[in-house]
Amino acid sequence: MAGKTTTAKKHQARIDPPDGGRVALGGFIYQFVALAGMIAWPEACEDNTETENQVSTLLRLTRVLQPEIFDEDGFLQWLEETGLGTHLKQGAFIQLKFSGDGIGSTIGPQEFESICTSFRKSTGKAKAAGIRIAKWILLTNRRLGPKTQKNRSEQETKYSQTQVNPRSAAQSNERQLIIHSELSTTLWDDALLRFGHRYGLTPTEIEVGMGRLLGKMLRDIHPSGAPNITKTYIAQAFTGEQDPRPLTLGEVMPFCQRELERQQHRILSLNHKILRRNILDAITTAIQDHAVLLICGHGGSGKSVALWQWLSELGRQQPLQAAVAFRERSALNLGHRNIVAQIVNDWAGTEQGSRRREETIERTLSRLVIANPGHTPPILILGIDGIDEEKALASPGALDALIRPFLEENRRLLLKEDTPCLGAKLILVCRDQVHFDMLVTPSSGYPLPALERPPEITVTDFSSEELVEFVQEYFSPALAARFQLNLQDMVGSGTPTANFFSDAPSQRTLSPFMNAHSALDLNATPVDDEVFRALCHPALWHPFVELETEEEKHLFLNGDPALLRVVAGKFAHRIVAKADMRQSQRLGLGVPQIWQIFHNVASYTKSLTQTVHARQDWVTYTCTHHQFSGSQADVLYDEAISAGMIQVQAQQWEWRHSFVQSYFADTPTYRDHKEGGR
Repeated sequence: MAGKTTTAKKHQARIDPPDGGRVALGGFIYQFVALAGMIAWPEACEDNTETENQVSTLLRLTRVLQPEIFDEDGFLQWLEETGLGTHLKQGAFIQLKFSGDGIGSTIGPQEFESICTSFRKSTGKAKAAGIRIAKWILLTNRRLGPKTQKNRSEQETKYSQTQVNPRSAAQSNERQLIIHSELSTTLWDDALLRFGHRYGLTPTEIEVGMGRLLGKMLRDIHPSGAPNITKTYIAQAFTGEQDPRPLTLGEVMPFCQRELERQQHRILSLNHKILRRNILDAITTAIQDHAVLLICGHGGSGKSVALWQWLSELGRQQPLQAAVAFRERSALNLGHRNIVAQIVNDWAGTEQGSRRREETIERTLSRLVIANPGHTPPILILGIDGIDEEKALASPGALDALIRPFLEENRRLLLKEDTPCLGAKLILVCRDQVHFDMLVTPSSGYPLPALERPPEITVTDFSSEELVEFVQEYFSPALAARFQLNLQDMVGSGTPTANFFSDAPSQRTLSPFMNAHSALDLNATPVDDEVFRALCHPALWHPFVELETEEEKHLFLNGDPALLRVVAGKFAHRIVAKADMRQSQRLGLGVPQIWQIFHNVASYTKSLTQTVHARQDWVTYTCTHHQFSGSQADVLYDEAISAGMIQVQAQQWEWRHSFVQSYFADTPTYRDHKEGGR
């Protein structure tokens, strides 16, 4: 299981010993529900969540008899097995006989007769009102007395009535008596606790909720005569929220998946999901025994994509492993010191301004644990992208408050301390570990001890093995053969590969790929060297794959100027759109203005003889000649680094791809790009 740790104990929801007052209150609430118009109509057997009625809610909530099988899916089966759902064509009366003595109290023949007498009287009144009753149901935590138990079947027959069908001469039950005795004394209280736990409520909060529920029913009975008691009705009373949602993993995961799907296009702009399995496996391994993990790498290397893909895969695993959340740093509220509380309470439907949104990380996570008793930690894995943004580094308070509890958890895991654990894990994305250190360096100025430092996964350009894998997956044999020649030439000639790959390709790795396409090598031509180097950059791979036809792909691999411009336009559009999404509110700039800054710098640097520039060149030229502020130019410089448009070494930088620089330089405005691009 991804994220599973062998050193942390299983979380168990804490259930206090039964409280006599609360048990009595729970029983009274259920009897009140029954007395407030508890008549079961045929639709009670349909388990229709859109039109719940009182009886279906009562039966689901109490989980009478076998709680372990009494879930939503097993509801109809349970009704059938117990007889509560058989021939329920008119209605049923339910009588609750609970005593504080439980099985120490017996129901003798005389009391049993009085119970059945009350059933008969109620049935007579119902009949006079035009309602036919098909079931009498007795639910009790008491024992049937010896004589009552001995003749139970006779009594059930005696108090059931049969009617002869004149057409078929067959006998069928018109009314049936059903008895469930020796139920748990705390049945109602336990049921309410289980219900409340699904919403992450503590026993104390549930007790308050029970009182709130009782008051709500008493208020509602006056205008309506019989409140429509549904699961939502009870949940609203328990939580005090208008739209409460359970915090069980089964309820939370659809929200997690929808969030990830939205971010796929809004944040990552992913149209083609290139899986780097080696990186995903590395994340799985590293997070096993740590509570904090760093994913580092240069801009455009695919750090964010890798984290998003890993969380997406984890969220789809069965059985459910953990709730997952992915947030971009720029989308977080720096003024709020508990990001986890915001995320979890969004899932729970908690209203803005609620005190639960101000709770500590530990208490927020404990609510997830309560809602998922017995789940092996972690209960939540949170990924945050872009912690190296200038805004985050300038205001580290909120991120430091988030990271600290996870660092403490990391230390406990590494030292194998037998203490209560946080039960959650944190994955952070930044270009370099130094940015993480800037956020968490103690006030003393000393860095974290080596033992407490989280592991780091470095994401680089595509390796030779990865490039071979992607070529085989996305290309036709004819296109793949062209890459084969480049790789073959590199291995055969002994050409250094450091400029192309993070690790040198080996003949052993490449030979299966070469053999698969050897028949095509005679007619193939190698990929243009500049294009080959560019496609080792993950951020540029996406616009290349988006080319519509095989012919266009071949032309791009040839280094055709027109197709280089097409791919550069797609790449430039992604960069500007992402910068607008992340920085527009802060800078007060729109897409046209952002494009103008990139155009200005590209035009200026293209006119220079040197390829390496000082950072100040970017800022000075933009501010001096084009009326942009220094902060605006500086922020977009960081965006260009983050997107992989430029490369940085100390305070020097150069364009990552010359044809992208040329595209910005030759396209003065965003309007020109839209009119001339595709």
